Amino acid sequence: QILGELISVDIDSHTRLTLPNDPNIKFDTINLNRPEIDLLNIQSNILSENEKLFRSKRMPVLGAFAQGGYGNPGLTMINDEWNSYYIVGVKLSWNIWGRNKTKREIEILKINDEIIQNNKESFEKNISVQAEKYQAEIIKLEKLIDKDDIIIQLQENICKKAESKLLNGIITSTEYVSLVNDNSRSKIKKEIHIIQLVQAKRNYLRVIGN
Repeated sequence: QILGELISVDIDSHTRLTLPNDPNIKFDTINLNRPEIDLLNIQSNILSENEKLFRSKRMPVLGAFAQGGYGNPGLTMINDEWNSYYIVGVKLSWNIWGRNKTKREIEILKINDEIIQNNKESFEKNISVQAEKYQAEIIKLEKLIDKDDIIIQLQENICKKAESKLLNGIITSTEYVSLVNDNSRSKIKKEIHIIQLVQAKRNYLRVIGN
């Protein structure tokens, strides 16, 4: 019922839950082409472009202009005749004020960029730590499953011998049932380890961005 609520699906007692395919895991290098890294890079690029914009505002601007026409009077006001005229020149503008303001704005941008870079390094480090954690868990569970197989095989051999002893009256039925239950518990434990292994593998693939 709880699972049904979580996934918005009606689940009754006849529903069979199957284990997802066991993914083939290779401990690859971590894929850093992740949306989180892309977002941090975009934020850093925006700050870099803003810094260029602030610096450009402090630079002198040199421009050229030209103007021409035909009129009466022309450029010479005392000459009462129709004349053509033109004016050419250059224009230099430089905002010498606000230097300290621009400097503070650039310093703020640099601080924000350092924060972004620290967040990026922290994120990449956390990803590496999580990947190593799941990698160790995968290796541990694979070893546990191998041990489970050995234990189950030994217990099955014991149960076969115990069955013969039970028929010959050497052991009681209670002792035999106890051995069979131990074997069943070992099989259940192995199934749990298999489920945990599949989950750990999928967590590992999610973490490394695959």
